[in-house]
Amino acid sequence: MIINREKLKEKLDILVKGWTQKTPMPVLSFLKLDDDTLTISNSMINIMTNIESTNIKALIPFKQLYDIVNKLTAKEIELIQNDNKILIKSGRSKFN
Repeated sequence: MIINREKLKEKLDILVKGWTQKTPMPVLSFLKLDDDTLTISNSMINIMTNIESTNIKALIPFKQLYDIVNKLTAKEIELIQNDNKILIKSGRSKFN
């Protein structure tokens, strides 16, 4: 799936409000990607936002994804799901 970096950055900026670094449950530090919905929770609130359909269902470490998207400069980001991994490609950059 290919998504515009600026659109993804806007969505992640919304979700960062519900993310907490210190959590009693490690799963709450992950972003849930489910087809066309991004969800973050801090055990008291859930924040959801829609994105283009991705056909990907995964939990992604939120902080790592947020930092990667903010540092990339290419206009588009490609997300590829391989078994239990997500490959993030943008320009010449690749992240697992």
